[in-house]
This record gives sequence, C-alpha cells and structure tokens, in this order.
Amino acid sequence: MKALKLFAVKAAIVGAVSAPVLALAQTAAPDFSGMTNQIDWSSVIAAVLLIAGGLAGVYVIMKGADLILARIRK
Repeated sequence: MKALKLFAVKAAIVGAVSAPVLALAQTAAPDFSGMTNQIDWSSVIAAVLLIAGGLAGVYVIMKGADLILARIRK
C-alpha cells in the first residue's frame, strides 16, 4: 500500500513538471510536403509489399517444414 502511494506521488510530480512542457509542444509541425511530393510513393509501396510478400512466403515455408518434421518424428 505504501509503494502504491509513493508511485501515485511520483506520477503526480512527473505530471506537474511535464504539463508546461507539453503545453509548449502544441506548436505546428514543420511542413515537409516540398520534399515528400518529389517521391514516387507507388514504387516505394511496391517495394515494401514485395519484401513483405517474400517474408510471408518464407514464414509459410518454414511453418510447413515444421509441421512435416513434427509428423515424421511421431
């Protein structure tokens, strides 16, 4: 019970200290649209999907091999 009270006091102190910092952090984010508009996102998305599909295929093959080896061991 004492540890819970100590945790609550520490949490309150952290909240009180970080509240002004978080209030100042509400400024506008920098605009990177000038740089990101120059990238052809369709090729990037295709590359990511290709890699993800390849990894999924490897995992399916590994799982299938595990199932086959488990059946052979029995």
